[in-house]
Amino acid sequence: MIKVSRIKSEVDKELVYKVLIDGNENEELKNGQNKILKLRSNSYKIQIESKGIKSNVITFTVGNSNDYNFVCYPSYKNNFISRFIHKDILKKGIVLKLDK
Repeated sequence: MIKVSRIKSEVDKELVYKVLIDGNENEELKNGQNKILKLRSNSYKIQIESKGIKSNVITFTVGNSNDYNFVCYPSYKNNFISRFIHKDILKKGIVLKLDK
């Protein structure tokens, strides 16, 4: 099972994140949303994109017993001041990590 979760954020709540698999759009994630990806056994690269801003890339391999839980969020998610800054703060980036 491949699960991608977007942590709920007040700053960029209106933005839609795109889940890119090998550079191609696979799913969209709204604020606080989770998606289960159906992928065949193979090696893939996953990345998150919104308004031209892309996260880091993670390479992973899908097999019979491989489960992955990916989490994405804006790079400023813990910054108290970020909720008072203009929406263009997204330029700081998006973080994608493998949650174990």
